[in-house]
This record gives sequence, structure tokens and C-alpha cells, in this order.
Amino acid sequence: MAIENPIGKRLTLKLNKGTDPETGKVIIGSLSISKVKSEASADALLTTANDVAGLLLYPLVDVQVVSTVELLEG
Repeated sequence: MAIENPIGKRLTLKLNKGTDPETGKVIIGSLSISKVKSEASADALLTTANDVAGLLLYPLVDVQVVSTVELLEG
């Protein structure tokens, strides 16, 4: 049976950079924060994302977390 060994997380902030004048679609940019501790809670990550977004020029649209795990033989 395989065992998951958490390695880390990456936090990605999706930002509204405006509207494309030709298509009218929203332009989404992103900012990634790497080397996030794997034991960080969802609440802590969301608080961090909102704190960082408060320092940015563009408004926050979405927050994503990518977790990386190592699969080991169990």
C-alpha cells in the first residue's frame, strides 16, 4: 500500500487585471508563492492570500493551493 509523504504546497493568487477591449473578457493574471509549509491550514493560507492581495495593484479573484506529495512504498 502506498503512503503519501507531504513535501510542500504552492499558493496561487488569481488577479483581475482588467478587461480585454476587443473581446470584453476579463484578463486574469496570477502570482504564485512557493515553499509553503505542507502543514499550513486552509485558514492560514487564505489569510495569507488576502494579506498579500491587499498589497497588490489588482483585485483578488481566486485562491488556489497545489499540494505536492511523495508516494512511498508502505
